[in-house]
Amino acid sequence: MSATQRVAYDKTPPYGGPHDATWATCTGIVYPNAIRTENAVHSLEHGAVWIAYNPDKVSDDQRDALADRVDGKSYMLMSPYPGLDSPSPCRAGDTSSSWTTRATRGSASSSPRCA
Repeated sequence: MSATQRVAYDKTPPYGGPHDATWATCTGIVYPNAIRTENAVHSLEHGAVWIAYNPDKVSDDQRDALADRVDGKSYMLMSPYPGLDSPSPCRAGDTSSSWTTRATRGSASSSPRCA
């Protein structure tokens, strides 16, 4: 599904649905600023893992620990996502097998819990 305008997703952060025609770069990039969700969703639908974190709930050390897990790894991206309930949920998706996982982390050093 294509979306050239903003989409009101029913999940935060979103993991599927209408998306932009352009992927968010997912070559192990750590974005310093929030990215357009419609681009991230396109990346997710091709199997990428998006680690989104609430910059108000994640310390610099925690953000750096998460970034170390993403930096330079194919099909991974990380960006701030202000307003999240938990410090750093991540999204992983693959439309070829129709699965999506949301892992939430209490902190950068805790083990993920899938929801």
